[in-house]
Formats: sequence, structure tokens, C-alpha cells
Amino acid sequence: TGIGEEIIDKPERTLDDLYALLSEVEHLGFDAPEIAQLRQIAGEAEDTRRKARALLEAKATPRDREAFVAECERLILHAQTLNVLVDEIVEVEKIVLREQLMKELEEALDDDNLTLEDVRQLIARAHACNLPAANSYMQRLEILLRAGTDWEEKAKKLLDKQQRTLEDLEEFVKPRRSGMPVDPDLLERILDLRKKGKDFEKQAKIWLLAEPGLPKPKVQDVVRLVTEHDKDFDIPAVQDLKRTVDFAQDLEARCEAVMRG
Repeated sequence: TGIGEEIIDKPERTLDDLYALLSEVEHLGFDAPEIAQLRQIAGEAEDTRRKARALLEAKATPRDREAFVAECERLILHAQTLNVLVDEIVEVEKIVLREQLMKELEEALDDDNLTLEDVRQLIARAHACNLPAANSYMQRLEILLRAGTDWEEKAKKLLDKQQRTLEDLEEFVKPRRSGMPVDPDLLERILDLRKKGKDFEKQAKIWLLAEPGLPKPKVQDVVRLVTEHDKDFDIPAVQDLKRTVDFAQDLEARCEAVMRG
């Protein structure tokens, strides 16, 4: 049985609590089989503590690292049977978690599909198992976190803007192609806006070119497109169309005035 990413819930009773209980029982002046069991558990816990300290003080070379980690795992599993919290075992657990994390990072950091949340979770695990800041994996994670957080902050500001250009939106799509970790939900919203903006631009250019043979748009249809565009975008082609429709509306009003008068 191996040790998973998350160590199981720690016992609430510490070795000091166990000694306090034994001391209290001894002052009561009677003996019972349960007291002998408590003493046995205390002895095993002390033995576990000594072994844990020896592992923590050992300097495992890369050559025997795998055997060293396996020994740590065996001691952790034994400690779980005692139902007594031994502080040194917590530190031994961190050794195992660090080894597991580094194996994962070896593959994960070569994955261009890491999200910003993935990076944040990996860094949280790295801090929890005391992965040194000087570790090369940790340094790469920190670089990814800074880049991804910067992207996230700028993306939120862009989405909070009243109007965006297509160039603004395009800038936020490029980093994803280079493997930068981003927030998929924010990216999806930006991609949707980009598609919507390109559709506005395409339709505006079709109407502005007014190719022979194509039916001319109704003023109401153009006004509707321009109004929808103004809610989210600042696209030159639609702005040109807006000036054209303003002229058309003015012309319509003047024609109606002439017809009335």
C-alpha cells in the first residue's frame, strides 16, 4: 500500500496526551489490562519517533533515494496503526509527498495544457510539503504563476471594459498558444467575444462594400447591428457603417419632410 497525495486524517491524541493519561491513571493507584496496552502503545510510539528522527537526519543519496522513500512509507503506515500523533511522522510524510510531487512535476511542467488553477494547486502542495524555493521545479511554477496571474488580471480588466477592439481580444488568445497557464472560463468568454466581434466586422464590411447584385440592407437592420456592437466593441468597420447609417437616417428624415410639405 502506498501513501497517497493526501495523508489520512491525523489522530487527535498526541504522545504527550498519552503520557498525561498514564500519569493520571498511575496516581489513581490501580492497574488494569488497558493500562498495559496504553504503555505498549506509548513504547511503540517512542520507537516510531526514534526511527522517524533517524530518517529525518539521514542523507539519502540519489542512488538509494527510492529505497529511502519506501522506508519512509513503511514507517508512516505503521504509525497510522498506533492512533497516536507523532510530530516527527508528519515531517516524514512531507518527504514522501515531496517525492510524489516532484515526479508529477517532471511531467506536468512539460504539459502546455496546465491551467492557472492547476499551477496554484501544485504550488499549494509544494508549500505544504516544504518544497524548497530554490528547487528548479518550484522556480518554474513561480514563473508560471506570475505570468498566469498577470494574464488573469489583464483579462478581467478587459472584460470589465465597456468596449473592446478586436486587437485587444486577439492579444489574450496568443499566450494560450505558447503554453501560458490561463483561466479557461475567462479565456472562453474572450473567445466568444472575439467571435462575436469578428461576425460584426464581417457583416459591416459586406454592407459597406455594397457589391452589385446583393440586396441592400434595411436601415433598421443596420441600426440594430450598430446598437448591439456599441454594447461591447469598438470596431472601425462598424464605426464606418454607423456614420453611413446616420447619414441614411438623416436623408430619410429630410425626404419625409419634403413629402409632408
